[in-house]
Amino acid sequence: MSNFVTKQDLKGELNTFGAKLFKYFNKEFKAIHTDFEQLRGEFGGLQTTVDAYAGQVEIYHHESVARDAQVDRIQRWVEKIAQKTGVKLEY
Repeated sequence: MSNFVTKQDLKGELNTFGAKLFKYFNKEFKAIHTDFEQLRGEFGGLQTTVDAYAGQVEIYHHESVARDAQVDRIQRWVEKIAQKTGVKLEY
């Protein structure tokens, strides 16, 4: 029995190691890709929720501005009526 490693033996070992390494990385990259796709889906759901909430906030803001303008207008009317009728308003 010889203790020497031939070029052929070394090539075979390197090919076997390379194949095992390729399979390992391929499996790991597939797992990472699957996790990434899952995160992408979850992020998309969160983004949709945030967009919907932002839309609701915008609508609420516009309604508040319109309501405030209406209250101001009514207050001016009340003050004009009070002046013309001589009624003193108490705040």
